[in-house]
Amino acid sequence: MINDFLNQDCLLVKTTRDSYGKDIKSDPIPVKCRIKEEYKLVKNQAAQEVVSHLEIWFDPYVDITFNHLIQYEDNDYRIIDIKLKRDLSGSITRKVVFC
Repeated sequence: MINDFLNQDCLLVKTTRDSYGKDIKSDPIPVKCRIKEEYKLVKNQAAQEVVSHLEIWFDPYVDITFNHLIQYEDNDYRIIDIKLKRDLSGSITRKVVFC
């Protein structure tokens, strides 16, 4: 059902850090998503409130972690928070990522 709403494209890039602290990027993986551009206060991994610019919906089976970058419209976005959204039966319907 969620796949009907995922009508936009973005790229997921897995990143790792080398011994000098620079990002090493893997090959981008195209995924379908739904992007809503709005400013929202969310908590990051350090439990601080920060402002996110994008809310991105993904299929629940997309493997995405905080080590990924999201490329959208020629910009790289770091992931601030990842939330799993569930329906009334407890099944995961989508992953929501804030950047």
